[in-house]
This record gives sequence, C-alpha cells and structure tokens, in this order.
Amino acid sequence: MSAQAKKINIVHYNIKELDTSKIKASNPQLKKISEIINSKKPDLVFFNEIQYDFPGVPNNQFTSEGENLQKLNKIFNLNLNNYSFHPANTGKMHAKILTVNILLTQMLLVQEIMLIK
Repeated sequence: MSAQAKKINIVHYNIKELDTSKIKASNPQLKKISEIINSKKPDLVFFNEIQYDFPGVPNNQFTSEGENLQKLNKIFNLNLNNYSFHPANTGKMHAKILTVNILLTQMLLVQEIMLIK
C-alpha cells in the first residue's frame, strides 16, 4: 500500500483593521477578499486583524458579542465547520490583552531558547 500526499489549500488573509462597523456585504474590501477566497477554494482559512465584537464597540449601535467571524462566514460564503474566535489585541480590551501577549511572547521566546540548547 503506497501513501499518497494530499494537497491542502490554505488562505491566510490580513484584513487590516476590520472592526465591527466595516463588516457588511457592501464593503468593497470584503467583496474583493470574498472573490479571492472563493477562487482559491481553501481547506483552511486564517484571518488576522478582525476585531472581536463587544457590545457598545465601536459605538452603542453595536450590540453583538463574538459574532464578527460568523458575519464574515456569511459574506464570504464559507462553510466554517471548526473555528476559533476570541478577544485579542484589537477591540475593547486592547491594553490588557497587549500586556498579556507581550508577557506570553517573552515566555515563549525563553522556551524556544531552552529547546535550542
């Protein structure tokens, strides 16, 4: 029995400063990204800089929490079976999360150095 390699298509897209107010089907940036993603037919999709939505951010018109990725799923016509979307260094908790990320990064660097030795 011979093993066959399987091709996996991956799309990694950095959507610069995509906050809740910009997530709508009429956004030209999202229309273009949708075209690109759908033309590639990816098995895995990674996004950067999608703001985690909190009620009242960026203003009181917005009431959802943690739904921005699902909104993009509909706009991009993706079938997200498994996904992860959590608060990060964009959005309401920027200062708190940024501090934690810096500490974690420093810890990871120490661990990487220890593994190299």
